[in-house]
Amino acid sequence: MDSWTAEILHVIHSVLCDRRAFYDSAIDYEGLMVGCNGPRWLRMLDKDEYLEELIMQAKGRAPSNPNGPADGITGPQIGAAQVVS
Repeated sequence: MDSWTAEILHVIHSVLCDRRAFYDSAIDYEGLMVGCNGPRWLRMLDKDEYLEELIMQAKGRAPSNPNGPADGITGPQIGAAQVVS
């Protein structure tokens, strides 16, 4: 049996017996996730008008819309509960 075949069988056996996910320390899982989801994240930031604001903040300029994005939520308050009056 080849060494790679034995390694694959060991991984499959470990996953099935221990009921735990296999983690390979040689793989950059964060890099894979960012590479896969990064374009979608940027599209959503651009759609919600956050991307322009973030670029302006990074350059040290004020955003073009002083009230923030169209929905009225600004960066630090994303995900926080808001009461609209």
